[in-house]
Amino acid sequence: MRNLVLLIIIFGVILLNGCVPDSEIIDETYVFKYDVKAENLQGINNIYTQEEDGFIWFTTETQGFLSYNLKTRQWEYYDLKKGLLSMNIFSFNVGEKEVWIGTDVGLMRLETGKSKPENYFGSTNNLLSQKINAICADKDIVWIGTPKGTTAWIKNPDIMLTVSQVSTAIDKDWIKFKKADGLVSNNILKIKSTEKRIYFGTNAGLTTYNKNYQEFKSYTKESGHLPNNFITDILIDDSYAWISTLEGVARFHTGFENWEQFNVNNGLPSNIIIKMETSPKALYLLTQDGLGKFEKNLNLWRTVLTKPFILNGDFTTLAVRNNEVYVGTSLGIYYSNNAGFSFKRLVIDGQTVNNHIYSIKTDSTGVWYSSDKGTFHFVRVE
Repeated sequence: MRNLVLLIIIFGVILLNGCVPDSEIIDETYVFKYDVKAENLQGINNIYTQEEDGFIWFTTETQGFLSYNLKTRQWEYYDLKKGLLSMNIFSFNVGEKEVWIGTDVGLMRLETGKSKPENYFGSTNNLLSQKINAICADKDIVWIGTPKGTTAWIKNPDIMLTVSQVSTAIDKDWIKFKKADGLVSNNILKIKSTEKRIYFGTNAGLTTYNKNYQEFKSYTKESGHLPNNFITDILIDDSYAWISTLEGVARFHTGFENWEQFNVNNGLPSNIIIKMETSPKALYLLTQDGLGKFEKNLNLWRTVLTKPFILNGDFTTLAVRNNEVYVGTSLGIYYSNNAGFSFKRLVIDGQTVNNHIYSIKTDSTGVWYSSDKGTFHFVRVE
């Protein structure tokens, strides 16, 4: 009778959470080994891939940033001696053949392959503030978000006149956008760009800028479009823009321009969103209390990983590539290779990863992760 009760409990956990309650067994067909070990790199908080140029980038909060050359397998460290304006990295963006670095005292640009970044107008009045909260570089414009508004650096002169009609031109290449021009707030926290729109996430709501119509539109909790006005992230996924806030997430249909809101009342594990990632068939939302999976074809939320399964540790980060899902926690990494319905504790070279995980990023050959025990790259053994 006791065994029967235990089986019923286990079966119930699987049905409710989509999780097999065995955190130590690794699938024999899915074995990993370390490819890169940098055990001295323990302050990495974000990882960015630039595989077409042969580089992986690593940023810290107060210790500058690094690059890893995929061809030479060499590390390069960028600090004050290399010309950084400040060791405090507030934002980072990978563009075409270049990276942009936002600090607390200005903006810098580093051409791929160069050893020294250049101060990019960080000491002139082209920037509304020297504190760079967000950077978004597209093919025509580099958008620079600050606590006092956003500046657009025009790379393509063919679009300069149409853009400059809606704001204040500093000179032929630089344009200012502030609340008076249509932003819901001057405090720009996130920027995302698409072919048709620019999305500005602020502490007071979301503003979109339509490139074709030269038009600003703002959306807030008060207007009924957002669950909260403080924007924590923006993710563009096909015909939708997902906006995460301090009280849940909102979905904007970019064609019909209608909104939906999601929170714990209609499927999320928690209203506190840590990270969003997408795959062809699903959207994944890592929250404070669990991992939510949105089935796109069913328009349905499922909770696929919860705190009890990870021994009540804290969720920290998320990475998704096709059907592979990697969830970082304060106690290691959990992964799924079956579209996110069962998770196992990650084992590499026969050892369970027990580190506090800060960031995870997949690339074409494997997975990078940073932790309190170093920064590593691992690959699957076929």
